[in-house]
Amino acid sequence: MPQHTRSRQRSADNIPRSIGSIIRDSSITQPIQRVPGIIIEMAVTLFFAREKLGKTTLLTWFMKQLAMGLEIFGLKSEPQPVLFASLEEGVHLIKMRAKHMRISPSAPMHVLTDLAHKTRAPITVLEEAVVATGAKVVVIDSLTAYALAHVKRNSPDTSDMLYPLSKLAAKHRFALVIVHHANKNSDEFRGHTSTGAAVDIIASIST
Repeated sequence: MPQHTRSRQRSADNIPRSIGSIIRDSSITQPIQRVPGIIIEMAVTLFFAREKLGKTTLLTWFMKQLAMGLEIFGLKSEPQPVLFASLEEGVHLIKMRAKHMRISPSAPMHVLTDLAHKTRAPITVLEEAVVATGAKVVVIDSLTAYALAHVKRNSPDTSDMLYPLSKLAAKHRFALVIVHHANKNSDEFRGHTSTGAAVDIIASIST
C-alpha cells in the first residue's frame, strides 16, 4: 500500500487510550536524544541561520561524530548510520569537506544529492534511501531545495510537505533535521509561520 494511503479500517491510533495504558505499554519507548535538545529520534528539527554562517558545516560535523561514534557535548554512542540529503552542494564540495574533517571512509555516512525522480515522489525517494542505509539521523539541506524537487509545486507554503516528513521519521524511527534559511532583515526563518508549527524543534545559529 502506498505510504500516503490510509486503511479504511479502524486502528488502535483512532481509539482513545488512558495515559496509564500508554505508560505501561512496553512497546512504546522514549525517543533517543542523538544530540541533546537538537537531534532527537522521531522528531523533526528546523535548523536555520543566515547564509554562510556554517549551517551545513556544523551539521556535517554532527553527522561525522554520530557516524564515527565520537563525542558530542560530552556524550557519545555507538556509531550510527546517517544520511545527508545534500541538495544544494555537489559531490566535489562534499568530498572536500569530508577530507578536511577527516571523516573515515568506512564511517556509515551516506550522501544523497538529488530527490527528483521521473516517476517517484521526493518523499518516496528519500524513504527508499533511509531503508537502504538504515539511517538513524537524516539531514535535508535545504527545505527550499526539497520544495524545488517537487516539479509541479506552485505554493510558497512548505508546511504541507513537512507533515508527511514527520510521519516518515516516526515510521522509521529516525531523527530528521531540515536546514532552512533565515530572513535577511530578522532572526526569524523564511516563509510562513505554519512552517514552524509543522516541526517539533526549531534551532538556529547566529553571529
